[in-house]
Amino acid sequence: MIYTPILTGKAGEFSALVETDAEVLNGLAPLIDMAPYDPSDTAKEPDHKLNGLLHSVTASWANGRKVTVDLTSYDDAPAIDGAHPLEWLVRRGVWHGAQLHLAVPTDCSDRYLRAVLASVGTAAGLCIRARVPPGADPTTTAMAINRCVESVGCPPSELDLLVDLGRLSDHSAERIPEFAELARDHLAAVPQLASWQTLTLGGTDVPRNDEITRRNPHRVMRREWRLWHRLRDDGLPRLPSYADYGVTGPRPLKPGGSAPAPNLRYTTDAALLIWKGRRPIDVQEGDEPPLTFPELCYELIHESDGYLGPEFSPGDRAYQEVLDPSHGRGPGGAREWVRWATSHHLRHVIERLASLP
Repeated sequence: MIYTPILTGKAGEFSALVETDAEVLNGLAPLIDMAPYDPSDTAKEPDHKLNGLLHSVTASWANGRKVTVDLTSYDDAPAIDGAHPLEWLVRRGVWHGAQLHLAVPTDCSDRYLRAVLASVGTAAGLCIRARVPPGADPTTTAMAINRCVESVGCPPSELDLLVDLGRLSDHSAERIPEFAELARDHLAAVPQLASWQTLTLGGTDVPRNDEITRRNPHRVMRREWRLWHRLRDDGLPRLPSYADYGVTGPRPLKPGGSAPAPNLRYTTDAALLIWKGRRPIDVQEGDEPPLTFPELCYELIHESDGYLGPEFSPGDRAYQEVLDPSHGRGPGGAREWVRWATSHHLRHVIERLASLP
C-alpha cells in the first residue's frame, strides 16, 4: 500500500524526507504541490526557487523513487530561458537525475496543459489530479477527468489518478459516513476505474491557521484517515491508495506571510494534535504557558497520552532533545517545526498502513 503525502515544497518537509529511513521511504510516493511564486521577492527568481526544488528532490529522493510535481502555482511566473517554468523544471531535472512525474489538475489552464504536453517525452509519467470542489457533481468530475485524458493523449492504463477532495471542512458533509458516500460517488463515476495505472484518494482535515485556537491541544479529527478506512471496510471493487496533506494542509493561495507563532503538530491514531504558543512580540503580561516551543514539547511529552517516545522517529527524538539542555538543541524555528512534525507523521502513517491485515 503506497502512501502519497501532498506536500508544499517547504524546506522542512524535504529535511524530514532526508532523515527518513528506507523502510518508510519505500512506502511513499509524494506529490509536491509547490507554494506560490512570489514576484515581489526579487532575491528568489523562478529559476532559483525551482533549482532549490530539484536540489531538495535529489537530496531526499534518490534511487529513482517516485515523486510527482504540481507546478500550477507557477503558471503566471515569468518564462525561464523562453520556456514555461514547468518545461524548464523537467529539462533541468534530467540533468540533475530527477525523473519527475507531472500532475495535471483537472482545473489547470491551457498554458499549463501545453507545458505538460511539451514535457511528456521527458517526464517520468503523468498524474491526473481530479480536484473535487465543494458541491461538485460526480458526473462533472468524470467529464473533467475525461477531458484531461483526451488532452494528454494517453490511455488510463498509462496514467496515475488522484481523486483529491481537498479540505474536507469545505464540503457540506459533517459525518464520516457522509464523506464516505461523497468519495464513493466520485470514485464510481471515474471512467474506466479498473484500468488506471494507480488510483489514489486524498483529502485533509487540517484547519487553516486562523482556525486553530490556543485550546491546547487543538484536536483535529483526521477525517481523511477515517474516511479511507470506511471505504476499505466497504469492500470497494478497487480500493484507492491513501493520500493526505501531511501536517500543514493545502498550499497557501498567496505567497509569503509573517513568521508563525511556535506550534507543534503531532499525529495520533485518533487525531492530529496541535499545540500553539505565542511569538515573543505577541506575549502580554499575564499570558499563561505554553508560550515557547520547549513548553509545547513539555506538554506533548509529559501531559498528553499520544507521545510515542524518542525512538519512534527523528522528529520525536528532537522533541525530547529540545527539553534536555545537554543535547545543545535549540527550540528551532518554522522550518524545524515542520520538519519534526512531518518526520513523525510520515512514519506514523506508514506504520499504520503496514499493520493493516
